[in-house]
Amino acid sequence: MSFEKIGESEIEGIRAHCDLYRHKKHGCQFLNVKNDDPNNTFVIAFRTFPENDKGIAHVTEHMTLDGSKKYPVTGLFFELAKRSVATFLNAFTYPDLTGYPLASMNEVDFHNLMDVYLDTVFNPLYDEDTFKTECHHLEFTEIDNPESPLQHCGVVYNEMKGVYSSADQYFDDFCNFNTFPKTIYANNYGGFPKDIETLTREELVEFHNKYYHPSNCFIIHYGTFDENKIMDHIDQFLLKIDVSNVDPTKGLSFFPPQQDEPRKVVIDGPLDTSADPEKQTRSSITWIVGKRTDIDLCMDVKLLQKILLGSEASPLYDSLIKSEIGSNFVHHYFTKEFKPLTFSIGLKGMKPENIEKFEKTVFDTLQNIVKNGISDDVIQAGLHDIKIKSKKIGSNHGLNIFEDVIHQWMDGCDVLSLLNDHLDGLTKRVSQKGYLENLITKLLIENKNRTLFVVNPSEEFNNKNTKEEKQILEKVKSEMTEDDKKNIIELAKRLKANIENERENTETLPQFKKEFLSLEPIKSDVKSDKNIDLVTSGCNGIVTIRVNGTIPLEKDIDPTVLSIAVDCVDSLGTSSVNDTEFSLMKQRYATDCFSYLAVKQDINDKDKVNLVIRLGAKCLQENLGKTIEILRMMVESNFFNEKKLKELLEKWNSDVVDDIIDSGSYFASLHSSRFFNRKTALTELTTGITKSQKVRELAAKANISEVSQIFSEVYKKALKSALFRADIHATESDLKISQKQVLDFVNELNNGKSEVSESDFTSVDKYISEQKEHQKMFIAFDSQTNFIGISTPIEFYTKNAILTEVSSEFLSQEIIGPLLRENMGCYGAHVTSRMNSSYVSISSYRDGAPKESTKAAINAMNKSLAKVDEESVDRAILSVSKTLDRPFSPHNRAQVDLDIGISYEKKKEIRETAFKATVEEVKESINQLINSQWTYTVLGNKDNLPDGFELINF
Repeated sequence: MSFEKIGESEIEGIRAHCDLYRHKKHGCQFLNVKNDDPNNTFVIAFRTFPENDKGIAHVTEHMTLDGSKKYPVTGLFFELAKRSVATFLNAFTYPDLTGYPLASMNEVDFHNLMDVYLDTVFNPLYDEDTFKTECHHLEFTEIDNPESPLQHCGVVYNEMKGVYSSADQYFDDFCNFNTFPKTIYANNYGGFPKDIETLTREELVEFHNKYYHPSNCFIIHYGTFDENKIMDHIDQFLLKIDVSNVDPTKGLSFFPPQQDEPRKVVIDGPLDTSADPEKQTRSSITWIVGKRTDIDLCMDVKLLQKILLGSEASPLYDSLIKSEIGSNFVHHYFTKEFKPLTFSIGLKGMKPENIEKFEKTVFDTLQNIVKNGISDDVIQAGLHDIKIKSKKIGSNHGLNIFEDVIHQWMDGCDVLSLLNDHLDGLTKRVSQKGYLENLITKLLIENKNRTLFVVNPSEEFNNKNTKEEKQILEKVKSEMTEDDKKNIIELAKRLKANIENERENTETLPQFKKEFLSLEPIKSDVKSDKNIDLVTSGCNGIVTIRVNGTIPLEKDIDPTVLSIAVDCVDSLGTSSVNDTEFSLMKQRYATDCFSYLAVKQDINDKDKVNLVIRLGAKCLQENLGKTIEILRMMVESNFFNEKKLKELLEKWNSDVVDDIIDSGSYFASLHSSRFFNRKTALTELTTGITKSQKVRELAAKANISEVSQIFSEVYKKALKSALFRADIHATESDLKISQKQVLDFVNELNNGKSEVSESDFTSVDKYISEQKEHQKMFIAFDSQTNFIGISTPIEFYTKNAILTEVSSEFLSQEIIGPLLRENMGCYGAHVTSRMNSSYVSISSYRDGAPKESTKAAINAMNKSLAKVDEESVDRAILSVSKTLDRPFSPHNRAQVDLDIGISYEKKKEIRETAFKATVEEVKESINQLINSQWTYTVLGNKDNLPDGFELINF
């Protein structure tokens, strides 16, 4: 074997034995994290340093998964995903590295995926046409009409155009790039659209040759599979590659010059025209505090972040947000993504005149902390927060571990040491009197290596990029010869033909056989008793509690208002415990506290729908009593804490547009289905655009007393009618200890109640009837990109509905996804069957041409029947299986089953029907969709309004 072991360690925090190996020929390291998690993860990562704003690292990431020597398949990533039962498959670009992670619970599939990924990273094709599709090219808006306007196309181009529609993302990147002048971190690794269009394929090939070499890579495996087989597999690629002595860091600068005085950088940024323009300034102070290779310093700064910014009890929250200088934190963290370790305190929702006040308040607050000291309660709360979060296990936990260690590992830190939580050393250091106060003085107050960033909102900014782009394209077109125009038309047609034609060489890809799929569902170890469900799970010492209060619909309860009221209850405190004390208590004794309103549909009757108040938290066993007390305080929330209520509404209001941009396809799809049935209606009213509009309306109300009265009344009424039931995820021993305390709390809430009253659906049925009048909606907001949702109702948990799961995956993978993504330039596009809500949706994400996309998607579906064959149906079945068997965190692995109320027998019926679907059944299912009536919602820039759509402004 070409790998030699250079270290090993038992890592108690992640319940794993870890072995570290080094490759004898190339010197690259391989970390094997062995534990009992069946969801195995593999990641290969390369140090990549962009030297301009063209997004070369980002485009390389996209192109690398688009065909290789062994697998010369255009659209390789998507073709591979169709043929696999991968639980995770992706690639990520960071400021100074690019990672290629995959995960699977099947060992054969895992090695198939590894083989493709290793060949793509070391032997990519970088085809010219694929480069133009992924990166950038020009087209006429009417593809074969040279008289129509020119437009930019390209997946990465449109992705980054969409990224900078988010004011928060724009601010975040602006701060990061300008923190490190004269270094590689001043370059936009994702790419600015105007620079992306100048990137060439030749530059990309040169970039790959420089950075994608074994001597520059780091490899990790997490899970149960045999590491020797994995190393042998890796070796098949590494041994064929020549040794390189090139130092990819040579001549590059990573640390900016030391500053003698603080800097200030001010620019204009996006304006949300639907919100108060006087409260949209963003500002942040960013310090360079050291190097990320200093592990103790990283832990110290992490604790400082918890203490200064980590909760609503933090001193900076009190002085900046409660004092109404701004509405919410932004760009406020410490990060290890850059070699220089940084710490930031940022605020949004400010008036421009508050910038000086913001900066002064930050330093006044820090000086007061140093002067008065930090209480032990606050320190212990921060330490507890770090401890419990280090014990949490995610659904793709191998990826979490990779992201936690990779930045310091690639800088030369001992990765085995990085895997330890370092909490004992941190606890010992902060026990020294004045340790944290001295740290604040040194790293923040006296540190001149800092920058004040300010972004002022500008309506001109919103229009500037669009105007400039239009003018440049008009100029380019005016200077074109007839041959130039002919070449653009020919290229566009060729690129579209590449998508529409059958993929070549797909037979080279490994194919997981559907025959290996189990017809038996994964069993959850659930023991149900009166008012409680107990789930035995390996939770690493954490107890997860949910308390669910099922309530009937009533005429005088507005579900949208109730949902916002419920969102408030994990922040308000009670009449005897104020919100600051409550926040500190949550940080000290629990984590992941939540409160929200859900919609539950009876699996046996789609018209029987209830609302559910969900309260919950995670805790260590020794803190169970305190955590139940926290849940009790949520029940007893003080809605007459008007200052806090106003603060919450303003905070959520400032996030509304960015939330829509982050999840635009969800909002569009949900809104387009809002009148199909009671569940879709209530889901829209409690989580959709309708709720966002209500938040904005309530935040603008001058009389907060009126809002608090409404919230108090609706919440009390809901609690009074609710029937509560709890579920707990924990180890068997922790369940035995927890059951009685949680059950006592539930019985206390029910107060003898044993059933839920009948619902009155008058209001929701009226809403459905009214909304049916609006079949095509365009909801306009400030954005450089768009999102579409096209939906149609389906049956509820019938055989036809199950088959629609398969036909939707076929359409998503084979027809509409490739069309909208590669042909129309959307960043993402999907067809999704939501059987538990009785509808199918076609959605696009970061869509530059919604007028064309809405038509193209339906037209493509109408012509899709000829492409249905046995192989494509088998691939669709694999995709359905990935949804059914997706991994869950042990902290919540049975929650979906409990929420839906689905039986083992029903789950088995779904699997048998889906996994045995025939070509004829899928064709019939698609035919039903073709003959269905579809409804439309588009979110985005009103300049893209399609004909026949009703326009409303958000």
